Amino acid sequence: MQVLMVNLAGSKKQAVREAAQAVGAQALEAVPSGMGRSLQQVLQEGEVPVPAGQMPAFQEEMLIMDGMERRTMEAFLDRIRERGASVALKAVVTPYNRGWTLVQLRGELMQEHLRMRGKPV
Repeated sequence: MQVLMVNLAGSKKQAVREAAQAVGAQALEAVPSGMGRSLQQVLQEGEVPVPAGQMPAFQEEMLIMDGMERRTMEAFLDRIRERGASVALKAVVTPYNRGWTLVQLRGELMQEHLRMRGKPV
């Protein structure tokens, strides 16, 4: 089980790491050099050092969960909410999106987020 953190910082990143550990998942941090790689590549290779001066492709925070059963995912998300560390864009890795880049996934999540709020896409 893995949780990929994208653009999280400070106490929010710490809360997610602790929640992941509590449910037995590994927390990985997506770095700017990984934004163009597929989810599968990022999850397999783990954290990669950030080259000096490289900026992320986008600023939104995301959580991407891989290999979690429903109950585990609910417990993980509950722990994050209890610590006041919500993240608006969340996804589960599926066979369908496993080949997407983080940038592609972010685009899909942003469209879904807007639709849920009743805003035009």
